[in-house]
Amino acid sequence: MKTFTPVLRALVLLIFAILGISKVMAAEQWVPVEAHSTNRVFAVDTLSIRRDGAIVTFRERLVFTKPEQRDAVSGKLIKEKQVLRAMRCSEKTQGVKAGSLFDESGRLIESVSLDDKLIAWAPIPQGTVAEREMDLVCNPTAAAKPADTPP
Repeated sequence: MKTFTPVLRALVLLIFAILGISKVMAAEQWVPVEAHSTNRVFAVDTLSIRRDGAIVTFRERLVFTKPEQRDAVSGKLIKEKQVLRAMRCSEKTQGVKAGSLFDESGRLIESVSLDDKLIAWAPIPQGTVAEREMDLVCNPTAAAKPADTPP
C-alpha cells in the first residue's frame, strides 16, 4: 500500500493541476453586439480575441431567446451557438474555424472544427452583425493577444 501512496498523491495533484488550468482557460468576457432582433442575442468574448498576422480570431455567441430551430440529428432545440470566427480585417472577409451547438439545458449537442486551409472566406456585408463584430475585433485597441497566447 505504501508504494501506491506517492503514485496516488501524484495523480491527485495532476488532476487538481488540470482542473486549475481549465478554470483559467474558461475565463470569458462577453460583450453584446447589436443584432436588431428580438429573438437573437449576439456577443463577442473579448478575452478570446487573437491576432495572427492579418487574421483575427475570436469567439462569438448567439443565444436564441425563444429557440425554434431543432438539431437535425438529436431533435433537440438549439438554444445557443458558439463559433470560433476568423476575420481578415483589411480584406473585410470572414470565415468559421469551429462551432458548437447547445440545448436549452446548456448541454453540448454537436461540435465541429475545420483545418485553417478549409475555411471558406466570405465578404462581410455592410450593416450586419458581422460588420459590427469586425469593428470591435479589428480595432487596434481591442483586447487582443498574439495567436500563440492561451485564452
